[in-house]
Amino acid sequence: MIFRQFTHEDLGCASYLVGDSDAGLAAVVDPKFDIEPYLQVARYLGVHIDHVIETHNHADHVSGHGRLAAATGATIHVHRLADPAYDHEPFDDGWELELGRLTVRALHTPGHRPEHTAFALIDRGRGDEPWAVLTGDSLFVGAIARPDLAVDKAQGARDIFRSLHGKILALPDTCEVWPGHLGGSLCGGPGMDLKICSTVGFERARQQLLQMTDEEVFVAEPTANLPPQPPNFEAIVAINRGPLLRDSVEVHPLTPRQVGQAQRHGALVVDIRTADKSATAGQNQPPDADRTIVDFPKNLSFDPKAVPNCAGTESQLQNTTTDQAIEVCGKSSIVTVGGTVTVDNSSRSVTSPTGAFVTVASNPAIPGSTQTLVPVQVTGFNGTDNNVLYLHARPTALPVTNVLVGKLVKGKSPYGSSLDVTIPQLLAGGISDFKTTVKNGKYVQAVCKSKKMPYQARTTYSDVPSTTATYNGKCTQKKSKKK
Repeated sequence: MIFRQFTHEDLGCASYLVGDSDAGLAAVVDPKFDIEPYLQVARYLGVHIDHVIETHNHADHVSGHGRLAAATGATIHVHRLADPAYDHEPFDDGWELELGRLTVRALHTPGHRPEHTAFALIDRGRGDEPWAVLTGDSLFVGAIARPDLAVDKAQGARDIFRSLHGKILALPDTCEVWPGHLGGSLCGGPGMDLKICSTVGFERARQQLLQMTDEEVFVAEPTANLPPQPPNFEAIVAINRGPLLRDSVEVHPLTPRQVGQAQRHGALVVDIRTADKSATAGQNQPPDADRTIVDFPKNLSFDPKAVPNCAGTESQLQNTTTDQAIEVCGKSSIVTVGGTVTVDNSSRSVTSPTGAFVTVASNPAIPGSTQTLVPVQVTGFNGTDNNVLYLHARPTALPVTNVLVGKLVKGKSPYGSSLDVTIPQLLAGGISDFKTTVKNGKYVQAVCKSKKMPYQARTTYSDVPSTTATYNGKCTQKKSKKK
């Protein structure tokens, strides 16, 4: 049996590919507009997508059923009450679709919308009971669907009550619940969890709404304090019920002849290519840096043993978020503390709540670049190599989940330690500076042998030559070996 969940983080949606590898058959339930992930998995598993199934007419995203049908020749199935304008095969409660040993059984569960249907999955090779249910927009992990997007909210809540108690909660407690939405979606209540699945028994025991047996008492709960309806949901429903959208919104490349024809008909050609790096200052956008290595002065070293050992490998640390790494290695691995850090060795300073920041796109070798200060949360981990300290630096001021992943390595003459940083694409330009205050100063040791402390930043780019910028820091600490 084949079962794959696809999550769409932007809208908190989930879709599914189910089927039988021996039979070479598969179906996609609630496909998103970007269909390539389903096609890739189908090719990998050696199955053909023969069916597209919709739980209902969606109100929060444009379905990919038209594009998927065009790409595979699949038949689209939706409940009779959906009444769409496209070619489809309608079904009613109890309808079954056979995909080899897998049976998909329709459970009509109105409430969120009149046509809404959940689908019980039965693996005939293991038994006759449903082992999972695709609940769509009826039951979520930690919440139920909102009742006000298609009918009167009180009527919608009554239908949800009857659908839950008559269909979903009638399934075995061990039956897995795989919802159509995760936390963050506008289609459910505030208790909706980010977890991708649950079981009927767990939700029955943990959700207070599911323990209510009085319909009137139940109706009063989900209809109180409903958030505003999404402003565009009716337009999205109309699109999903209308003629099939078989083409994508991707921009297709044009031939020179097509460009010429378009210009003759009044089209405006906009050149969005990045200007050459030798262009006049202020006229080009700093290129995206792939990597920056900051070489620190010889008299600046570090103590790898000052942070806890971490069982994770370098590759594992490079593919996790700061929070996940802290969970594995402990809070004592946090290197930075809040404080004021001097900028560019001048009188200008910045107060960072994390005690650290990077200076982005301040490289003098890049004409027209401007300085941007990005506060970061730096976390250190002692790896298996005593000469390497792994650093995670999370940009706290940017709306990204990626982290700066750095590796602090003991260096050789003429410089000392170096910080090797791989840069997310959102941080255009080079990181030309790295300033931080650390807990008790115990992580970095600086011994002043002279007032000048030369360091350099070497930055590589994907589309322009590498750059090297040299800086002179000023050592204000008296000669000491104190850490």
